[in-house]
Amino acid sequence: MIKIAIDCYKLEDATGAHRAGIGRHLYKLLEEISKRPELAREFKFYLYFRGSIPTNIPFLNNSIFLPRIAKLPFFFPFFRPSYNVYFHIALPLFALKDKIDVTFFASFMLPALFMTKSIVVLTNDIYYEYKYGSLPKKYKIAYKLFSNWAARRATQITTQTHASQDEISTYFNIPHDKISVAPLGVDALEYAPQEKINKKNYILYVGQAFPRRHLRETLLAFERIASEFPQLEFIALGVDKYNPPIIDSLVKKINDKLGEERVIRKEGVDDEDRKSTRLNSSHIPLSRMPSSA
Repeated sequence: MIKIAIDCYKLEDATGAHRAGIGRHLYKLLEEISKRPELAREFKFYLYFRGSIPTNIPFLNNSIFLPRIAKLPFFFPFFRPSYNVYFHIALPLFALKDKIDVTFFASFMLPALFMTKSIVVLTNDIYYEYKYGSLPKKYKIAYKLFSNWAARRATQITTQTHASQDEISTYFNIPHDKISVAPLGVDALEYAPQEKINKKNYILYVGQAFPRRHLRETLLAFERIASEFPQLEFIALGVDKYNPPIIDSLVKKINDKLGEERVIRKEGVDDEDRKSTRLNSSHIPLSRMPSSA
């Protein structure tokens, strides 16, 4: 039996529309694993949490998973340790104690004291964030130290696109063949071919609006062409990561100039609303997604 551990800290606090970035990556990964009972013949997945095991994720009850709270024994039962204690001390010790074969880290970092085999997700985004981004200094330092530590010490690096693979190899100075590419998938049942397709003319932006992703410039470009394409709408989903935030005021300015709501802007929506043909404000609640690179 192969034991695979997964750092699931990012699943603890986020739910529904609040689940973004790393949290959503982990959620969909575990959901897909839970749909494949044949894996149980060969694998056991140890899911490590920092403070609590989520009760609102039904597939965590699947027998292929062994959820565990990674706490050191000298902490009181109801005391939630700091993230650094959990990540850099408790996780490495639990991996040794449970005799884990390989541990998966989706949060772009490798613990300082980690000794066993590991797979770490890295993206070019994390390099840009600690190098040029607007994160608080303590987060920049942590990402700089432990994403580079991952690049040097992880057994395997994985990323989501070949373009990201190229940049990671350059920025982190690691061999190209040490980086595997695992493209993000889609929900097969939700996006299966249908006999009838209802087409809608819109531009869809999904993702946290870091300046390097150029949502501002894309909105301004849309404003310039909007009169030529009167049926076209722009839907933008994701937290405004500009410093200071500018997207809401820009959207209002564009809509006022166009005389109608041609740009629909939401910070977060749940899966059912995300699939809707038009994300109008009458049925989609505003919600806040957690910050992640």
